[in-house]
Amino acid sequence: MPDPVSLDLGNAIPYVVEGVLAIFSKDADSRSWRRTLDRILRLSAAEASHVQCVGMPNPIPIRAIYQPLNLVVTMGEKKVKYELTQLLYDKSTIIFAGPGRGKTTLLHWAYNYLLETATYLPVLFTLRWPDGVEVLCDFVRNLALGRSAGRAKSLILLVDGYDEINEKERQRISRALLEFNSLGVGSFFLTCRSYYDVYDLKVRHAELSAFAHEDAIRFVIAYAGALGISISAEHLLSELHDHGFEDFASHPLMLALVCILQTGTEREIPRRSIGLIERAIQTLTLRWDQSKGVRRQSDLEIDGYERVRCLMRVAFSMERLQASWDVVESSIRRHLELVQIKGIDVRLLLTEIAQWYGVLVPTGDEWQFTHRTIHDYLAAKFWVDSGGFGSEEVSSWSTRAAYAACLLPDATKQLVHMLAYGQATPFFRECLYNRAAFDVQEVSNAVLKRQRTGGKVVFVERDGAIRVSIEDDFFGLCTHDFLRGLIMAADKQRDKAGQAVGLYALGELVRRNQRMGAASLSLHLLGLYLRAHDVPIELRRDGGTQTYLMRDAIAQ
Repeated sequence: MPDPVSLDLGNAIPYVVEGVLAIFSKDADSRSWRRTLDRILRLSAAEASHVQCVGMPNPIPIRAIYQPLNLVVTMGEKKVKYELTQLLYDKSTIIFAGPGRGKTTLLHWAYNYLLETATYLPVLFTLRWPDGVEVLCDFVRNLALGRSAGRAKSLILLVDGYDEINEKERQRISRALLEFNSLGVGSFFLTCRSYYDVYDLKVRHAELSAFAHEDAIRFVIAYAGALGISISAEHLLSELHDHGFEDFASHPLMLALVCILQTGTEREIPRRSIGLIERAIQTLTLRWDQSKGVRRQSDLEIDGYERVRCLMRVAFSMERLQASWDVVESSIRRHLELVQIKGIDVRLLLTEIAQWYGVLVPTGDEWQFTHRTIHDYLAAKFWVDSGGFGSEEVSSWSTRAAYAACLLPDATKQLVHMLAYGQATPFFRECLYNRAAFDVQEVSNAVLKRQRTGGKVVFVERDGAIRVSIEDDFFGLCTHDFLRGLIMAADKQRDKAGQAVGLYALGELVRRNQRMGAASLSLHLLGLYLRAHDVPIELRRDGGTQTYLMRDAIAQ
């Protein structure tokens, strides 16, 4: 691994431009790429050099707050942890992680790290930018036309946000990266949310590890220092643990939102992540300055409540994190027109929203939400409050739609429809994680139908054991009641899919030291094995393999 040299990033960009251009041919078409490449690198450097977490009034250098996380690579039956710097140089990798886990920040840190080396040429592509997909495809196409044969493998493409573009665009990106790999001029790193399909790219897969306790401690200390506030990191993490929210401590965005709440007068930790986001937004938009004893002065006669409603409408109008001034301004004007507030300077209002809240900020010729999770929540809130969500079936499920379902008083109909949708796994998980309200029996039946008609179920009796595998292992997110509901629904299905779901639900109850009453189980699902309580049940789980005995699951 090379040692970084001490280079000013502004001076490093021309070096990278020249280095990348040297890979292209010398014809006129390739020379025209100089300006394009220079623009890409300068925009990327500006984006990647600083971090502005939600609640931060000003961006700070990424090295001041970033806590390097490990990447986990599955090798056969083992999961091996690596530091990112150990994997940057040998072969292409797709990095998977859930929302808010730090995928973008990881690539930004890698970009800064590689810029400071004297050997490697990093180029950062942000796919959610309006022209992000086209620029990457053009880059690879021109590279293929004019690459220099025999050049050292020094080019590293850092591609962020595969899940944030539509399916056709994802297929284009896959083809472009497949072609790039075939050129032999370097490797790529691609980020994608967990449980999304990545088309045709047969490269190494890695998962971004969660915060360990020490990572969380350092993050809280760095976050508090950046904002100039006082938070006891150990006390905060202990409180999260006592309330059963260890997962918040392992999640960068959730931990940042918890830190925000700790600065206000209401420090109670919400019971679900969507409640945490809602409370944090309230803190950012309505109570953040109050907690610091600051009263913002404005000549605009519009209160904080309406400013938040403006943000919600803007979020709903933006399909991606970034949008043009025209899109954002027209959304604000429409809201002001509907609530009959006149005489407001829209640009001044937007400037104040950016200055006061830090949720929606200007970036050159566009506006951008500081984090997709907050963007999705605000859009979902507008969707539900306006009456649009729930009145008709959702044509395409997304995180925004999943959040909207979680905000309904009864999301049964929506979850049943979601489970009939092809790529439902990440959105159904989001609903379970946020404790969406639903009828257990109806949704249990929908789960069974999904597994019976389209699920990938393996059910094998061999070597004195029952080996079961289900592609969608969401059982760890289910409540006790839902697990029992799934068992009862599976009890009525006379097929292997029903048996598999029942055994997974039972296995999760065993893992939680819960049991299912024997009287509640019919002979169909488990009767074949009740006479042999010592038959091992082996389940393929997200974290490896779980083995249990039937007698461990049934109350005697």
